[in-house]
Amino acid sequence: MGGIVTGFRGALGVAESILNGGRSSEFRALRKDLSIHRFIRRVFHGFTQTDYVRLLDMLNPSTKRLLSVFTRDEANKLLLNLFLKQPRLLLLGLRGFLLGRAPFPPGEI
Repeated sequence: MGGIVTGFRGALGVAESILNGGRSSEFRALRKDLSIHRFIRRVFHGFTQTDYVRLLDMLNPSTKRLLSVFTRDEANKLLLNLFLKQPRLLLLGLRGFLLGRAPFPPGEI
């Protein structure tokens, strides 16, 4: 996640914060979305080449269709629907998360 959409959402959060005495629901939503993207990145960081091959092999026609329905800015909706349609993807993701090393220094957003 990043780029123009994130920039506009951040600008909206600043405007909201100014108008609402420092509170912004847009900032909270943006932080949540960015946290999900960070988590996904961490999972993929722990993947081996074999894990990537397994991931591609697990994508059945219904999960492949989901990849065209949701944008990369809707990762939370995509993940939920992917896991509901193909629960084994969750296990592969957990493996990558648990076995991979964190791609970010401690304390980094």
